[in-house]
Amino acid sequence: MTPFSCLLLYLLSIFDMTCVSCSECIAISPFSGESPSGLLKDSPAETLYQESMTRQGKITMSHRQVDEYYIELTVDVLKSRNFALVKSLKDFLTVLPNPSLIEVVLTQGVYRLIDYVPETADWILQNPDYLMPELDLYWLALSLVRQRLKDQGFIQGKHFWLHPNHQVLLTPEAEIQLLNSLSSGEKLLVFELLTIATQIDPS
Repeated sequence: MTPFSCLLLYLLSIFDMTCVSCSECIAISPFSGESPSGLLKDSPAETLYQESMTRQGKITMSHRQVDEYYIELTVDVLKSRNFALVKSLKDFLTVLPNPSLIEVVLTQGVYRLIDYVPETADWILQNPDYLMPELDLYWLALSLVRQRLKDQGFIQGKHFWLHPNHQVLLTPEAEIQLLNSLSSGEKLLVFELLTIATQIDPS
């Protein structure tokens, strides 16, 4: 069973619907933060889930497990360009043991989307509020710019300035180095969400 199939089963359970075209479907109830084993039955993720259980019965998933299952699901949903599925995805991700991991999964899903299927990324970048409050794409883009510039030795307040309304002011040299440091997918993220301007001597 693919990650996307699991989400579809989750949606069917919400509306108390029964699949009549597949003999492999199983009865499940709406997810409420309990064990996801019903949703993941007979899938590789179910095996990973069982292996990750601690003595206290809590989920302790590794980054590899999150990457291979939940991030793949996130990419599939974002490619669908369907707000209802995005909302259900965020509900579904409450299976993760720590709420902060939802942000991690969504972040990695966005990065994978812009790097490997950028032609489908415009929808979520033009509708960043769909991932709120779990993930603030504006903050993600600003953090990326700040970190890349700092890595290049530039100083905030001297070589670049972050302003309200998602605006970034850069010295010419900082702008050149920023462009050189970003991948094509990262450029899509930054320039779709932020206003980048060059200013030599900002007041």
